[in-house]
Amino acid sequence: MYSPYFVRRHQGQLQLPDFQRSWVWDEDRIISLIASVSRGFPIGALMTLKTQTVGTNKFAHRLVQGASDRAVGN
Repeated sequence: MYSPYFVRRHQGQLQLPDFQRSWVWDEDRIISLIASVSRGFPIGALMTLKTQTVGTNKFAHRLVQGASDRAVGN
């Protein structure tokens, strides 16, 4: 079972806003968060913003600042 957050991210519907991108996590914390979400464990509050998407305009994929390719599964 995939987390709805992973599904929305894969579809280009979910992305960290710029004001959160300056926070730098070490690789262990990033891996731990991804593992918790994928297992359905509670992760605390997550704020998202619903937007209107016209046509195929979607968020571009970008790495979490401070994450290595290994930490994000590439």
